Amino acid sequence: HGPIHNLFTHRSISIYGKYTVNLYNKSTNKWEKITVDDKIPYSKSTNKPFFAQSCENEIWVCILEKAFAKFVGNYSMLKGGNVAWALQAMTGDNIKKFTQNLETGSWMKQNVINVSKDTRPSSLRFMNTAEKYDNDQMFEIFKEYDCSDSMLAAYIVNNSEWKKSNGIVAGHAYSILQVVDVSNFKLLQLRNPWGRFEWNGDWSDQSKLWK
Repeated sequence: HGPIHNLFTHRSISIYGKYTVNLYNKSTNKWEKITVDDKIPYSKSTNKPFFAQSCENEIWVCILEKAFAKFVGNYSMLKGGNVAWALQAMTGDNIKKFTQNLETGSWMKQNVINVSKDTRPSSLRFMNTAEKYDNDQMFEIFKEYDCSDSMLAAYIVNNSEWKKSNGIVAGHAYSILQVVDVSNFKLLQLRNPWGRFEWNGDWSDQSKLWK
């Protein structure tokens, strides 16, 4: 929660209904203070926000999304988005991407570069490097990042979202919550922002392997 906590200047309910969020603008290499109010677009039929929603009715989720919308111009420009761009805006750190070649199984490291002075996700490109890793090496890298409290995410590249038979949705971003190695089982714990279409393979919620 550290990186997210640090984004907010206000960390309690504002009686004025205004909040300031810090987002990093890579094109200027500076943190920007984005001030938004708590008027959130919502559906009159459901009384729920149109876009991001919190399971526990936490307001920070909607405030952060509104700050991002103001950062790039409007809500519609957040559709689809880009995981690397979001992590960069929230941390101000150098973002790395590791892509697996499904034919060889090897992983290639890619550096994220900005190709335009723009705050939008389209300003990023991925540049290939000569660094390649096998699955075991990649898992150790995941563990190292996890131990350093890095923000991690995973997704299967696809131009549009589609549900695979194992419950994973291609083109959909997942948070990586934990990287653990127990009794030689190498596991990643993922969080599905949608809360549906859950993984149903080994080590899923109903898997017999937990016994």
